[in-house]
Amino acid sequence: MSFSDFLKSLTNNFNINNKKYARHYTNSYRQHRQHKKTAPKVADVFTNTAENENTVKLPNIQKTHVIPSNKAELVSSNATLLIIYKDIDDNLLVASELISGKLGSDFRLRFKEFPNYILIKIHGFTSTFVDEYGVVTLTYRKRTAANVWIFCVDADDNNFLHKPTFLNGCLNDSYSLASPTIKGYHLLYANGPVTGSFSNKQQVVTYAYRKATWKRVDYVVLFLQMKNYVVCYDDPAGKKTRVTLAKGTIWQTFQKILFTDGSSWYCMGGNIWIKNDSSLFKIVKPYSTTKIQTKVINLPFSTKLNQPAKIDFVPNKETTIYNNPFGQPLRKISHDKSVTLTAKVNTSHMTWFEVDNNGWINSQYLKY
Repeated sequence: MSFSDFLKSLTNNFNINNKKYARHYTNSYRQHRQHKKTAPKVADVFTNTAENENTVKLPNIQKTHVIPSNKAELVSSNATLLIIYKDIDDNLLVASELISGKLGSDFRLRFKEFPNYILIKIHGFTSTFVDEYGVVTLTYRKRTAANVWIFCVDADDNNFLHKPTFLNGCLNDSYSLASPTIKGYHLLYANGPVTGSFSNKQQVVTYAYRKATWKRVDYVVLFLQMKNYVVCYDDPAGKKTRVTLAKGTIWQTFQKILFTDGSSWYCMGGNIWIKNDSSLFKIVKPYSTTKIQTKVINLPFSTKLNQPAKIDFVPNKETTIYNNPFGQPLRKISHDKSVTLTAKVNTSHMTWFEVDNNGWINSQYLKY
């Protein structure tokens, strides 16, 4: 078989239905020219590595005659070069190119660019037709996209249940998330794109959980008058604290937690909880703040102050100022409001501060 016949056969056989590999054609031609004396090669542009063997399938071949870089007079072609564009999974990104030119002549080859891909490897690169047949393989990788962040929080106190994690991938690749399983909790809801595609912008998915023993959470405002001295807990069914609510005092509730076993607990503000037990307190009507007169107390054991502080309660919420320690509700005050502490009283294992000479607040709701 002559070279021209072989080249014609090579060109005609590279079409969109061709399922043969580039190595097959290289070996066929090398077998054809075994009887010829092999000339030294300028560059190792024809060696197929293991990563290219049996991996690249050839679709349409775009045949091009390359203009020599020195712009010499065109002569009949006697060299052919195959340009393959693929990704890291050996999928072809575009139809391979089959270019021809004069053996030994230089040429300029402009590599293709693909949206959202970057060129990471070139195998068999040459700028000269150094043999009758050669292959250049260009490998591209998708650009890395921004992360999808995953947060797991307690829906009732907004505390993280474990460290934030993230998912990453290539630009425009799809993803689908599954909610993590957290011992002692059940999933309430998810906020954010749990399915979608990676993009240039970071995305956030928040999974909200509730304790498995909690059946329902109600945000209720009641006023409870203590029938006796009532011990407080740091959490529903939690540990006892040193805080005791005095007999006869009236306290506002903020939350009611109903457990799966039928029991319930009231939040008295912050991390102060009491069990719902009718033997301990009774529900009373709230006092009208218009009828309560401010009473400045001067207890023998009080300490006068002039100290700046801030209300430390719950963001966007208000807490209660009382007319006396363990007294009656006097007025409301917003979280993070700046105040001046004008007196201090230690009683019943609790510390109370007078605020702006106009009512008293428990120390747990202050930052100073």
